[in-house]
Amino acid sequence: MAHVHSKRARTLGVGGAIISVAVVAGLLGRTRTVRVVVWRFSIRDQFAPSALTSTREAVFAGTFSGKLVAVDAALGRLRWQIELPLGPAIFSACNASGDTVYFAGPGGVAAVDTAAGKPIWTSTRAGTTGCAIAEGGAEIYVSGPTLDALDARTGRKLWSFALPPGTVSRAAPSNTEVYVTTGRPGGAVCSITAHSGVESWRSQETKFKWPILRASHEIVVVEGKDSNMYGLDVKNGGVVWAYRSPSVADRWLSSGRDNAFYVTQYDGRVARHRCADGACIWSRKLSAPMTGPVTVSGRRVYAAGGIGRVFAIASSDGRIEADATVSSLRERMSPDNLLAAACTSQPEMASPAGMFVSTSYGCIYRIRTDL
Repeated sequence: MAHVHSKRARTLGVGGAIISVAVVAGLLGRTRTVRVVVWRFSIRDQFAPSALTSTREAVFAGTFSGKLVAVDAALGRLRWQIELPLGPAIFSACNASGDTVYFAGPGGVAAVDTAAGKPIWTSTRAGTTGCAIAEGGAEIYVSGPTLDALDARTGRKLWSFALPPGTVSRAAPSNTEVYVTTGRPGGAVCSITAHSGVESWRSQETKFKWPILRASHEIVVVEGKDSNMYGLDVKNGGVVWAYRSPSVADRWLSSGRDNAFYVTQYDGRVARHRCADGACIWSRKLSAPMTGPVTVSGRRVYAAGGIGRVFAIASSDGRIEADATVSSLRERMSPDNLLAAACTSQPEMASPAGMFVSTSYGCIYRIRTDL
C-alpha cells in the first residue's frame, strides 16, 4: 500500500508548506491575493501526463507504476487504489459517465467501476498509445498498431482499422466520424465512419502529424510536419486554411465554444483561433512553460504548466484573471516537478465546483474556480 496523505491548504510558507495563493485581477487594474487550493493529496509515485479525469464525486489519476488512484473530490481523501494490467505506466484517461472511467497504458485499455474501484473489463493489446471516447459515450477508440473501436459497456471489439507501421497518433472522434493521422513522423489524415470502421476519405496531402482535433462541424484541425496548423474540410479532407506557426517542442489542441479552438505550446504561449479560417483571436505568452492542453470551463480557460503554476484566462480576450502557484517550495525546487495534467469537474455539476491538477511529483490539487 503506497503512502498517501491529504492536507488542507495553507498560506505562504517555506519548506513543505503549501504555496496556495493566486493573484487575481480586479477593477481599475488592481489585484488581490487569495487562497486558491482547496486540498492537496500526495502519493509516493509519479502521475502521468494526460492520465487525469473526474466525475462529480471523485478525481482519478494514473501513475507511471501502473496504478489507478481515486480521490474524493470534496475532501481530497483516498477512496481506493488498484493496479491495472496495462503495462508499466497508465498514460491516458477518458470517462463516459459517473459510474465508469477508462484508462489506457502500453498494454491495453480498461474500464473501471468508479464506486467500487474494480475493473469491469480489460482489453489487452501491445503498443497502445491512447484512448478516446465517442461523443455519445457508446464506443472507446484505442490507438496503436491499429485503431480499434470497443463497446464501452463490454469491451467487445466492434471493428479494427489498419494503420501504417510506425504510426503514432490518437483518435479524434465526433458523433459520426473518427479522425486519425497515419505514418511517422507524419502522413495523411483519415476519416473513418464511427459505426462501421470504413474509411470515408483520406487527405491527398501527406504532411500531417498528431495532434488532431475535430474543432467544429465543418473543420478538422491538425498540425503539419512543418509546424504550421491546417484546417481540413470534414467532408473530403481538403485543406481549407493554413496558419503559419513557429516551430516548438510540443503543441496541444483543445476544443472551445463559439466555433473557436485553443492552441497551447510548451514555450508558454496560449492562443484562441477561429475554426472557419484559422485566424488568431488572441494570443498570450504565460510566464511558465506549458505541459498540456488548456481546460475549457465556462467563460474561462485554465492552463497548467511547469514550476507549479496555474493560470485562469478569460476566453473572450485572453486576459489573465488569476495566476496561482499551487505547489510547495520543496516541490517547486525539484527539476522533475511539472503539472502533468488538468481537468475540471463536469460543467453541469454545481458541486463540487473546481479544477483538478496532477503533478509529476506525485500530488493532486483541487483549485478554486470561483475567483
